[in-house]
Amino acid sequence: MTPPSIPSSTQRELLEFARAYMGEIDGQPVTTLQGILRAMRSMMREKPEYGKLLFQTIMQASKEEEAFNTLLLNNALSYKDHWGPRFALARKMGRAEPDVYPHPDDIITKSDGSVRIDGPLTKYDAMKLNDLIEARDKLFEVVQFVLDEGSSSADRLRPLWLKARRYYYRVSPQIPKRLKRPFPKFNPKIWSDDDPLD
Repeated sequence: MTPPSIPSSTQRELLEFARAYMGEIDGQPVTTLQGILRAMRSMMREKPEYGKLLFQTIMQASKEEEAFNTLLLNNALSYKDHWGPRFALARKMGRAEPDVYPHPDDIITKSDGSVRIDGPLTKYDAMKLNDLIEARDKLFEVVQFVLDEGSSSADRLRPLWLKARRYYYRVSPQIPKRLKRPFPKFNPKIWSDDDPLD
């Protein structure tokens, strides 16, 4: 049996075209493929050759995409089954995790059978991620320190907190889900005139 091949760029564009929103028919949203099927049904007695040819091409591209996605899904599940327990055991024993990429927890399988990698694919990518995590943790420490030190007014601290939070959420998409942490809540210590001085 010939293993499935990666759908060509032309096939992928054709599938995107087929799945694209075409408009509405009878008040219902319709994709290009659904529109073609409706047109073929209404033109059965005329010359539906072009529509049939386009439909067959789309179906062939869809078939190849489905076969490739199935192969990709099976490989991803096998990878997770093989490496997942090894990573879990290393964590349980307090040892370094295997030097293997991607991390099995970063392989996300969706309900539609597709696979997404949410993390580094190489050791170099992992090193860059570690630098980002260290910078994130240092930012959180600084923010929490400022909030804990307090201020005479929350209005003075909030703009700084918002600026730091905006910066964090700009870079946070680069962090895998398994390593994400929520930004420190805005709960500053507020001085009052009655607070004793150190």
